[in-house]
Amino acid sequence: MDKDTVLQLIKDTYHEEGKPVSFSRLKKRLGVKDGSELLKAIAELKMENKVIEKSSGSGKSFSPAESFEATNDNDV
Repeated sequence: MDKDTVLQLIKDTYHEEGKPVSFSRLKKRLGVKDGSELLKAIAELKMENKVIEKSSGSGKSFSPAESFEATNDNDV
């Protein structure tokens, strides 16, 4: 699975919904049943500091790292 596609989906969904994106939501939007390839792509994105993971009682959710930066190019 292409990590750039996953990153764009996380960004788009985060901006649409205004909250971190759950793993199950990502799987549904990508139309996959087995999330192993998705997990690999997310792990790569986390290592590159492009995605931030939050764990809660209901599972894991993800936000684009840019949403936490002090300066954001989209705020022009």
